[in-house]
Amino acid sequence: MITGNINMDIIFGVLFLFILINTILVIVLFKKLSQIRKSQKVLNELFSGESVEELLYKVLEQQEVISNEALEIKKQILHLENKQKYCFDRISLVRYRGPQEDGAKLSYSIGISNENEDGLVITGIHFRNGVNLYFKHVKEGVSDIELSEEEKKVMARTKVSEIYSE
Repeated sequence: MITGNINMDIIFGVLFLFILINTILVIVLFKKLSQIRKSQKVLNELFSGESVEELLYKVLEQQEVISNEALEIKKQILHLENKQKYCFDRISLVRYRGPQEDGAKLSYSIGISNENEDGLVITGIHFRNGVNLYFKHVKEGVSDIELSEEEKKVMARTKVSEIYSE
């Protein structure tokens, strides 16, 4: 009978340890649950009592709207980039002495073009009695009227989009 008591004592001891460990685990889990409830209460107060599901649906809807807006903006940017090719964005200036000038460089040629080398050459030739202005249209780098050396120079410089003054 002594051996029976020892076996029973061991069994009761193991059961007691098992119950003690389970009790400790339950206490720890209750504390964690309490912390989670506090956190959820704070979140509920922040989000006006909406559930997590409702918030998730709202976020997904907002993401879809933002994605659509981003696509629309991308289309607009592509449209503007295509439109920009036809806008004048390259300017060059060459100053020089006119046919009757002795001193200062009062005559000039201004070249204006775009990416496609379409543009305009404006030339002002200074004479003693005034200035004559000439406009020449340029399409794909070729003028409809023959260009002077200065005008050719100014159009060549619009290709590198720099402003020169000589």
